[in-house]
Amino acid sequence: MYSFITTEFAELLQIKKEKISIAVSGLNSAKINVSSRVCTVVSNKSDFEMRLEFLCVPKISSMIPIDYLQIPKEHLPLNIKLADPYFYRPGKIDVLLGAQVFYQLLGFGQLEMPNSELKFQNSVFGFIATGSTSNSQSEKMKYTHFGFIYDCSDIGNDIKEFWQLESIGIKDDPRCNEVDQSLETFEKTVRYKDNRYEVELPWKRDWHELNDNYSVAKKRLHSLVRRLKKNPDLNLQYRETLHDYEKNGIIEKVPNPENPINKSVFYMPHQSVFREESLTTKMRIVFDASSSHSFQHLSLNDCLWPGPNLNSNIFDILINFSLNKFAIISDIEKAFLQLTLDEKDRDAMLFLWT
Repeated sequence: MYSFITTEFAELLQIKKEKISIAVSGLNSAKINVSSRVCTVVSNKSDFEMRLEFLCVPKISSMIPIDYLQIPKEHLPLNIKLADPYFYRPGKIDVLLGAQVFYQLLGFGQLEMPNSELKFQNSVFGFIATGSTSNSQSEKMKYTHFGFIYDCSDIGNDIKEFWQLESIGIKDDPRCNEVDQSLETFEKTVRYKDNRYEVELPWKRDWHELNDNYSVAKKRLHSLVRRLKKNPDLNLQYRETLHDYEKNGIIEKVPNPENPINKSVFYMPHQSVFREESLTTKMRIVFDASSSHSFQHLSLNDCLWPGPNLNSNIFDILINFSLNKFAIISDIEKAFLQLTLDEKDRDAMLFLWT
């Protein structure tokens, strides 16, 4: 059995793809032609790692669950690590692991909650939520799923290509109030100071809703240090990168973290990401602002406006390339790291290092 990954997610992870040609059949013998595959490591952010091969597909499934699940707190176990702390939220499926690795992922132990049909099965990723749950929303609305699959991929591709014209500027700007507020905040707070642009974090929630995430960051730091000790070259690159960050004023040591400048304090876990094709920065240190203690706590990203989607600008750039005989491409090394963060927001972007 194959494992699958969405093309969009593989590109987001910047995994190198290999061209292939495989026809995969599914329910009712419907076929899909797969043209690429990737190899990457599946990890639980601690000690477990498994290298797998994935076939790249446009989409795996619809949103799961269909609705936002209203689950009473007493139906949730305490003091356990959940594989997906946000399982009650509708979410996109980007990875589907094949049956050949299923039993390698399961662990010993299953929890059954009293007065609930929810069950929690242990796995290498943490406890997986299974079973069913009553939902006030679902009680009002009943879903009946009926599947009828007819292979008309040729027509479907033509229709898809036609409607994709929407993405090249023939439809109205879909910006919502959230994006407008984010841009307004940015325009009011951005300033040019000491030969750099200085920005503030675009807060959409009050600081008291943000948990410091210290224990999670500390646990993941210990896991990172263990991995780095097993790879001296990576360990050296990681330390040199952080040293360069400090030397260039991108990061700074916090002399007294117990007395923050602002009450918005958040510790971000971090890890390394490699891009062999990059000409300037082959190894990047990525900070996880989406990390949180559990689904009951907000992450830093939850408290910030996401900002506008800039993908629509790509078409303008491509068109401009065709206007002149010559085009020049450049890459600003560590471009986003050249921005300075306002001092009052810096305690919300702390990280641990040893």
